[in-house]
Amino acid sequence: MQYLAQWTPAFVPDVVATNSQWLLTRACGGHSLESGAPLATWERVARTYAELQIESTSHLPKLRALGCRERGPLDLRALIGPLVGDHAAQLQGTEHGLTTSETSRLQQLQPPIEAACDELASSGLPLALEHGDLWDSNVYVADDRVEFIDWTDASLAHPFFSLMPLLVSAAWDPNLSTVPEAQQRIADAYLSKWTAYAAPKRLRRALAVARPLAAIHIAATYWRDVPQPHSQWWMERMLPFFLRLALAEWDQL
Repeated sequence: MQYLAQWTPAFVPDVVATNSQWLLTRACGGHSLESGAPLATWERVARTYAELQIESTSHLPKLRALGCRERGPLDLRALIGPLVGDHAAQLQGTEHGLTTSETSRLQQLQPPIEAACDELASSGLPLALEHGDLWDSNVYVADDRVEFIDWTDASLAHPFFSLMPLLVSAAWDPNLSTVPEAQQRIADAYLSKWTAYAAPKRLRRALAVARPLAAIHIAATYWRDVPQPHSQWWMERMLPFFLRLALAEWDQL
């Protein structure tokens, strides 16, 4: 976060002080995107975040040196089998866990999900800084800037993993409920910044493939990277929540 504030101060709040245990920043300006916003604001957020990611591609060596984990599509591919097979982590049969039918469906989908990881890895897009938790509650918007907070789960990954939470958040904004194809327009605003890497049609396909994989990517973060036993009661529910979301996103694909 301290390094982000140095090379991209327009996109994160000012860091006042930090050590290995805590971080103190100045308050964000404007308001949280979670409080709702018109479509033009959502589009501005998407474009701004893409600009940050593209800028990050020139900082990968430094980010790796700082300990930012690499979590690309092929890294995710290697985890699909173990993740799908870990019924205990899925809380199978409990109130908040996966049902046996959901687990069975994930197992059936393992080969096409692995193929989707291969497809995304060959999409021609570079690894970039991936927020890992880009819900609307982690975005603050003012007239002159957009700020992104809570980089705890950041990694170096396929950039399009980031957009799934933002698009899901947009579906919850009542300001957009009467706007035709609002999510697609937000996605198009984001993809407009990536046209140097691929044609629009290929970018749209890559984003479609990335959406279910992004949910598995986040589930894997809780499964692999968050220390266990979990320190907060809700954390163990995140893996089944995101695997269930992955199934829903796969249906859309």
